[in-house]
Amino acid sequence: MSINWHKGLLAAALIFGTLTSISAQTPVARHGALTTSDGYLLNKNGNIVQLRGMSFYWSRPDWPGYSYYNKATLDFLVDSWKCNMVRVAYAPGQGWDGVKAVIDAAIAKGIYVIIDWHSHTAQNEEQQSITFFKEQARTYKNTPNVIFEIFNEPITAGGASEDGTLDNALKTWGAIKGYMKNVTQAIRSEGANNLVIIGTPYYAQFVNVAAADQPKDNSGKPFSNVAYAFHFYAASHGAEAYYVKNGNGTGGMEAEYLKAGLGKVPVFVTEWGTTHSNGGRDGMNYIDGTNTNWWFNNYINGKYKLSWANWSVSSHETSSCFSGGTSASQSGQIVQNLLKATNVDEYEPEWKAGLAGPAADSTFTMPNTLPASSFNKYYGSVSAANVSFINRDNADVRNAKNKCINVTSLISETWNSYKINSTSATSKLVLRCLAKEGDGTVEVYVDNTKAGEVKIPKNTSWNSIITNISVSAGQHVLKFRYTYTTGSGYSIEWLELTNNPVNTERAVYQHRINNADPVISVRPAGFKVVFPYSHAFKAYSLIGANGRVVKSGSMNEHCSEMNFDDLPGGMWLLKLDNINGSKLFKTIVNGR
Repeated sequence: MSINWHKGLLAAALIFGTLTSISAQTPVARHGALTTSDGYLLNKNGNIVQLRGMSFYWSRPDWPGYSYYNKATLDFLVDSWKCNMVRVAYAPGQGWDGVKAVIDAAIAKGIYVIIDWHSHTAQNEEQQSITFFKEQARTYKNTPNVIFEIFNEPITAGGASEDGTLDNALKTWGAIKGYMKNVTQAIRSEGANNLVIIGTPYYAQFVNVAAADQPKDNSGKPFSNVAYAFHFYAASHGAEAYYVKNGNGTGGMEAEYLKAGLGKVPVFVTEWGTTHSNGGRDGMNYIDGTNTNWWFNNYINGKYKLSWANWSVSSHETSSCFSGGTSASQSGQIVQNLLKATNVDEYEPEWKAGLAGPAADSTFTMPNTLPASSFNKYYGSVSAANVSFINRDNADVRNAKNKCINVTSLISETWNSYKINSTSATSKLVLRCLAKEGDGTVEVYVDNTKAGEVKIPKNTSWNSIITNISVSAGQHVLKFRYTYTTGSGYSIEWLELTNNPVNTERAVYQHRINNADPVISVRPAGFKVVFPYSHAFKAYSLIGANGRVVKSGSMNEHCSEMNFDDLPGGMWLLKLDNINGSKLFKTIVNGR
């Protein structure tokens, strides 16, 4: 919390997806090492995780709140308040013994703990901060409980005025962004991939500014496994905050700053309060439960399920969670209710759970032909559509009724699925496809187990592509995941599970495509390999006559040729791997 008590905003979100029940395991045992993807914080299962807990007060021994820095308080917050995370507000160089006691207790209790460099001027403490976080990284790089927050609340820097405007937030970010990069890089240099939380301008409110100009690692790419801090105080921040409407508040735009950053980067609300941003001092002691609920309903528990820590574990101000000892204060009672509102902290993300498709919960009997547009669930850039008049299938429309699905490359994670009930086992999958403007690969899954792939080559007319895909009798979920889609994509009219496909004049047997051999051309001191348009090779190895592998690597169907040069004369073997096994090709090379 700011020493002049000015604060930022809180965030929330309701994620599309299926809730996952909580077991008796500790939070860290259930969720493991945390990672980030797009705008989400994920656990070891690839599901969204929401951490909820308390932030301790400044760790200065001469300030109120330090007396709570002990194992007994931590155990009470976990056992009685149901926190799955706490934050230690380390005032640089002060109160480390208490901070370490809480960190150790949190790890022993199996919850997450944020080590926060609790400063407003960390850009002036860069070398001290780097030394500190390098040491913590070495200590905790194999401890999934530990999260690093490298700059509590930047206020202003670089000559910016402290007026809370966007222009000055941009100026501040320009001055502190280098610090964020250097400290994060220092942590990564120690081999620590722990979650790092990056502070944002003006009391951690302008997350949108940082999201639009993210610090990059030494390779020039945005850092992986980082989140961005956002802070709010319910009586001060947001258009309906008590002090915004009654004076002594802010401009009320904090929710807009948050909204502009959500989805672009993961956001972690490392500090929020029920009161004025000054903690309820100077007579501004209104506790805004109504606006607290607004923040939670609209942001915290919304799509992104934002993790949060309430300020603070102390008993000396209105925003304190205790009123003396460990009795809940008025503010603490609100927070306690939020912590105990649900024991669910894991949510299946939309890209895994999917959205409802045209077929809803229908189940389709197989062996049979099924219109591709009758899918149960989907995610990404796949959609049901009518086949245009000019592209209608005049050879083998089956029961598709001139409907199809269109697959494009707009969203990288794209799939759809079908609930089926097979009365007998089948060995072949047939897809009826039109790919005038693009091509790609369809990964086929039966009950989440990959059963094979279908290559969709470019063509100017509808083709039936037959692939060896085995599906046993019984109820299954057949899922198509679309990868390597090029151009404007392609269309699928119908699919069939069968043992005896009906050959139309445009049927293409997929195994002939997958098993096509490359052409090898020998040249002085080497050879060139040219691959057919549609191949299924995933890896290669170049092997000398003595059996030693000289070179190897991965590849995909878009690899059209390889060149091997500067080779000694003699026999060489090229091993190519695909999902069905390996093939060996022998060639003789003239010496260098």
